[in-house]
Amino acid sequence: MDASDDTSAEDSEKALQTRAAWYYFTGGLTQKAIAGYLGVSQVKVNRLLTAARATGQLEVTIDSDLVGCVALEHALIQRFGLRQAVVVPAWDDAFRHRESLGVGAAAYVDDLLTADMTLALGWGRSIASLVDSLPPRRLRDLAVVGLQGGLAHCAQFNTFETVSDLAALYGADQHFFTAPLYVDAAAVRDRLLSHEPIRETCRKAAAADIGLVAMGGMDDSMALTYGINDATVAAELREAGAVGDVLGYFIDADGRLVDHPVNHRTVALPLDRLANLKQIVAVGGGASRVAIARATLVGGYAGVLVTDERTAAALVG
Repeated sequence: MDASDDTSAEDSEKALQTRAAWYYFTGGLTQKAIAGYLGVSQVKVNRLLTAARATGQLEVTIDSDLVGCVALEHALIQRFGLRQAVVVPAWDDAFRHRESLGVGAAAYVDDLLTADMTLALGWGRSIASLVDSLPPRRLRDLAVVGLQGGLAHCAQFNTFETVSDLAALYGADQHFFTAPLYVDAAAVRDRLLSHEPIRETCRKAAAADIGLVAMGGMDDSMALTYGINDATVAAELREAGAVGDVLGYFIDADGRLVDHPVNHRTVALPLDRLANLKQIVAVGGGASRVAIARATLVGGYAGVLVTDERTAAALVG
């Protein structure tokens, strides 16, 4: 084994130490849970944390190779005028990447939640991961409300259950957006939004204390893949300048709604009303979401971003 092999092994071990420390101290996970995430034994996790202490990495992981996460959070806040940014370690594995985002988002959101609050949320893989990472506890008079209609068919999860899954963690009141995300025509959308139960859901969502949204890139948007499922429409949206969607609305690089009929038949809280929420947390990362993340921030649809280190670096680079 040559010197480069030794260096590579050291770097790999150091990265494991940092990730274990991040999950333990920032994510609040047990050593058993961390072992599952990292694919190692619980004994190994204990050794990783011990080694991280010995090398000084637990000083806010300042001495680790992931010190850039902290610097990137500050850079994101400064660049986009954010209230807060949470930058988590990146993974090459897509499943663990979403888990990392979910843990980071859950740690931030759980600290915010108190009794007598209203939490509004959209759906998406990153939001589902966030919900999976939240610890259950009882909060008096907490309300959870949907921000968008759902999908009739989706291979990932049941979009209509996102609200109920989160509400169950806190024993919260539930308000569903009982409609499909897309309908056949703008007139149908308008009639649905004027229907009193949906109007009431919109009112509650627009007055929420916290909003949680996912961001879909043009290459992996669930709204595009399962909601629209039409290559011609997808091409038209790209031609119109769309870089992705927020709540099923497709926006351009400047955060403006693109001029396409899809945006007039989307059943969700309008983006201008979303932007008025007290605090909006956008969750997502990956190369396919850099453009939509930037557009979301430029458009003012989020004041807090939870993303990974690579996406953050691309956003501020």
